[in-house]
Amino acid sequence: MTEQQQPLAGAHPNVPRTVLQAEQARLLYAGIPVSLAVNALIASILVATQRSVLNTESIMVWCTLLGATLVLRAVFAVNYGHAQLGALAHETWLTRFRIGTAATGIAWGLTSFLLFAGSDIPHQSFLAFAIAGMTAGAVTSLSIDLVSSLAFIIPALVPLIVRLLAESGEIPVAMGAMVTLYLVALILIARRTYISIRENICLRFEAVTREQDLRESEAQLIKAQEVAQTGSWNLDIPRNSLIWSLQVYRIFGISPGTPLTFAVFIGCVHPDDSGKVGAAWDAALRGVPYDIEHRIVVEGQVRWVRGRAQIEFDPEFQPLTGIGTVQDITERKRAAELLCKSAEEIEDLYNQAPCGYHSLDKDGIIRRINDTELAWLGYTRDEVVGRMKWSDLITSASLQTFRENFPRFMRDGFVRDLEYGIIRADGTIFIGLLNATAIYDPSGNFVMSRSTVVDITERKRAELQARELSAHLQVVREEEKASCAREIHDDLGSTLAALKMDAYWLVCKLEEEKEMEPLLECAQSMVGLLDVAVLATRRIISDLRPTILDDVGLAAALKWNSAQFQKRTGIECRVDCDEDEGCEDGLDKTQLINLFRIFQETLTNVARHSGASRVEVVFRQNVEEVALSISDNGCGLPDGHTVAPTSYGIRGMRERVEQLGGKIKFDSQPGSGFSVTVKLPLSAAPQKEANE
Repeated sequence: MTEQQQPLAGAHPNVPRTVLQAEQARLLYAGIPVSLAVNALIASILVATQRSVLNTESIMVWCTLLGATLVLRAVFAVNYGHAQLGALAHETWLTRFRIGTAATGIAWGLTSFLLFAGSDIPHQSFLAFAIAGMTAGAVTSLSIDLVSSLAFIIPALVPLIVRLLAESGEIPVAMGAMVTLYLVALILIARRTYISIRENICLRFEAVTREQDLRESEAQLIKAQEVAQTGSWNLDIPRNSLIWSLQVYRIFGISPGTPLTFAVFIGCVHPDDSGKVGAAWDAALRGVPYDIEHRIVVEGQVRWVRGRAQIEFDPEFQPLTGIGTVQDITERKRAAELLCKSAEEIEDLYNQAPCGYHSLDKDGIIRRINDTELAWLGYTRDEVVGRMKWSDLITSASLQTFRENFPRFMRDGFVRDLEYGIIRADGTIFIGLLNATAIYDPSGNFVMSRSTVVDITERKRAELQARELSAHLQVVREEEKASCAREIHDDLGSTLAALKMDAYWLVCKLEEEKEMEPLLECAQSMVGLLDVAVLATRRIISDLRPTILDDVGLAAALKWNSAQFQKRTGIECRVDCDEDEGCEDGLDKTQLINLFRIFQETLTNVARHSGASRVEVVFRQNVEEVALSISDNGCGLPDGHTVAPTSYGIRGMRERVEQLGGKIKFDSQPGSGFSVTVKLPLSAAPQKEANE
């Protein structure tokens, strides 16, 4: 806080200095025009009186000095009128005024030297009279600022006192003494006048401030009542005089200033509530607290209000006054109705949803469940809520899934797409797809779950049928491929072999005849084309149905295909297989061909996408399952990338494995290659063969 912003010391600590300075500057600059006119008039009279006894040069010097000071003050006054005044600018303008006043006082003080008539008592007396008049007027007009008063009267009178005391003779000395006493009196009067004016300014400022505070407080109260939709009232019970705040008038729809009585208030109350309000008021007159919600009629519309009041009693327990409030609670009532309706709609939506809803506590006990899920289960709400656990409703096969996932769910806060076999009250089972999120208290402790269950029994049945159909189509395709391979081998293969033998015979014959050399070249070209056709035929037959798979088994087929892959792509391919005789006895034809097809698809992906230089193939079999693993040292998948289930190659591998009751796993680390692992149970035979 700067010095100018500090409050005044003494009886007015709440009045800032800037307020006093601003008022001083305003009053002082307002009086400058009159002051300039008075200075000019008295100076003119003084010059006219003294010119007969003084030389012109002294008079001109003094008039020039006085004129300069008056012009300076006039400039200050004009600039002050056009200035943008801030909180700290008033002190600057007050200082400028004091400078101008002091300069004027000095100019008048110089009259005691420049306009003083030596040995001429009458002219000396007139000069003293003129200066005394100026200083007396200064005390009147400048006492608003004690510094300005002293800045004028001291420079104006002290030179006169000095000059009179310096003159010889009793009269000048006596006049000097009288002027000295006059100066002291003026200083005291100026100080007392200054204190009185400052007190008046401070009192006016405090009064204005209190009035402003009162108005602001009243405006804030009105605004607060408007925001809170609450008004206040006062009832003089013996006189039946009711006073309302502006907000109460607004609530009741009555024009402000309308004469009010208790009967006017009762007339605004809804007819169905007037008896209740009257009874509550009668009880309040007996000392019972008045706090009631009721309806009123405003311009034909029904609104709700809450009224509260406190009754004051005299020593004989006679009611004197009632002070209370009225709050418009129409919107709150409407919101409560909408909230109740919304809650009913939400409850209905919860219970009648096309999926099941339930909530489990930390012990797995069902705490909430909707009607849809209850209808699926065939239980009543009382039989389930708080009595049964989720583990009581699921099959033994699903129980392990629940035990593994529920602790993780309470920790992580969610689970997605868990399939459970759910047991109905009649013992039948349906398949439910469960998704859940967790509810925690402010301390982070698990409270309960929010779980949805969708009956996917029909979907699972359709998926099973689709898988069975897909498996059947796979078998049919493989059989057709094998049939095509046999027909190509038997028909086209034998034809090509015969053509090749004839072509070789023709070449041999043509080589014996030199004149047949052009035909020889053509025949040799035919032999080369037949060799290419034979190789293409073998490749097509191998692609349709690798004969090596039927002839020597899967392990040999894997090694042969790996060698072909390495020869074709240049990527090193190592195969590690069990060499024990009969290691593939537990595999049927469908399993063999599907494992081989997965192997082929994986090598195709390695050649297309991995950028690998080496592929490792491991084939193992034990009494329970057979495992095939293919891994490369390529780029792998990018960080955060997952295998897209919509990839046709990968989807085809998944379907092949699922049809055989096995498992397939895809694993990848950025920069560490990609691997595919397939495990098939030896006891799982194709559905087709099982049916046969």
